[in-house]
Amino acid sequence: MRNSIVRGAIGATQSFFVLIASIIVLLLSVHFLAGCSPGRANAANDAPLAPTVTTALPVVADAIAWDEYTGHTEAVASVEIRARVSGYLERVGFSEGAIVRKGELLYALDARPYEAEVARADAEVTRAKANLELAERDVTRADKLVAERAISPREADVNHTNAAQQRAAVQSAEASLKAARLNIEYSYLNAPITGRVGRTAVTPGNLIAAGGEPLTTIVSVDPLYVYVDVDESRALVLANGPQKGSNLQSEKRHAQIGLGEEADYPREAAIDWIDNRADAATGTIRVRAVVPNPDGLLRPGMFARMRVPSQTLKGALLVDDRAIGTDQDRKFVYIVESNGTVVYRAVKLGPKHDGLRIVLDGITKDDRVIVSGLQRVRPGVMVRANTIADSTK
Repeated sequence: MRNSIVRGAIGATQSFFVLIASIIVLLLSVHFLAGCSPGRANAANDAPLAPTVTTALPVVADAIAWDEYTGHTEAVASVEIRARVSGYLERVGFSEGAIVRKGELLYALDARPYEAEVARADAEVTRAKANLELAERDVTRADKLVAERAISPREADVNHTNAAQQRAAVQSAEASLKAARLNIEYSYLNAPITGRVGRTAVTPGNLIAAGGEPLTTIVSVDPLYVYVDVDESRALVLANGPQKGSNLQSEKRHAQIGLGEEADYPREAAIDWIDNRADAATGTIRVRAVVPNPDGLLRPGMFARMRVPSQTLKGALLVDDRAIGTDQDRKFVYIVESNGTVVYRAVKLGPKHDGLRIVLDGITKDDRVIVSGLQRVRPGVMVRANTIADSTK
């Protein structure tokens, strides 16, 4: 009886596991059939589409090629302010770094000692003139006595000599008075030019020595000079005129200036001087341009960039800067071929012209250059290209 019960329990357990296994097989079959169903077509539809990019044909235009140089700015005029007389400083009449006008007071020294010297020199002039007047009367009397043979001519000569000495004494006293008055004038140091004043080296109360260290400096502001070193051949062109066929006869002295942080050359300048000798070590010649500086933004000693026109490029190809990529030390653009494939093109770039970049080599006028969406493509990728007429928009 017990054996029958055990066999029945075992049989029920086996039937339960068979049922579970059948259910699992059924579920796997359904999943497999679902994978083979038309739903797979929907998965294919979910595949990523070809990226969309914007392309533009290069702009064809006549452009000017420029030679670019680096240099620095210098003031047209620079003055060190030094004291001509000694004295205690009473007042500083300017704010450091401000623009001062010619004739404006910079420093005032204690002029009282020189005022006293003027009074003394003036009195000396009065005394010398009185002595001269007496000497001239003596000459008049002596001449009359000589005519009357009352005195010898030699005695009359003494009176004439004394009068001449008194005239010299008057001139000397007047010169001393003039010098004393100049010392008062020199006690007030005025700006000799209009420009930007630097830091003051002294403060009120200090004793200033005549001819000592500079008290401050003034540099002119507008215009400024820009100095660059130009290679010999280019300097000769600037000095003697462009070579035949360069089409730059009217622009040989034209230049453009930009600061270090500026992307372009916003300031117009004119070359006014070329050095009379070349640097044998570098093969360059120093060239100077005059640049207006009405806003005072440029300061002497600043790093500056200068470019001068070198030639006119007929039918140059220009593209937007957005289209240009950088691969280490090389520049490149992406071209979309007729079948939609992206192609890598290394390019040689020139300067900017009317906001576009001149491409000297690497593309043709019929190439569709990618100007937007470069970060989404790679060489060999298929893309959908939208071509626009103006790449700057």
